[in-house]
Amino acid sequence: MDIGEFRNRSYRVRLDILEEWGGLTVNDGWIQRSANPPLFLDPKKFAHWLQARMPVLKHSNHE
Repeated sequence: MDIGEFRNRSYRVRLDILEEWGGLTVNDGWIQRSANPPLFLDPKKFAHWLQARMPVLKHSNHE
């Protein structure tokens, strides 16, 4: 599932997902590289969104 899209001349979190997450501290879901990563405005809402997708976490990115 892609969480982002190219919108308004930069990569941003899709609007439907941004709403499900409860928003970010950056303008319009901006997610391009930054010295200060965006913060979740509602971390619990994001955690529920993530848990509902039952992600499989890897111990390492080297298989």
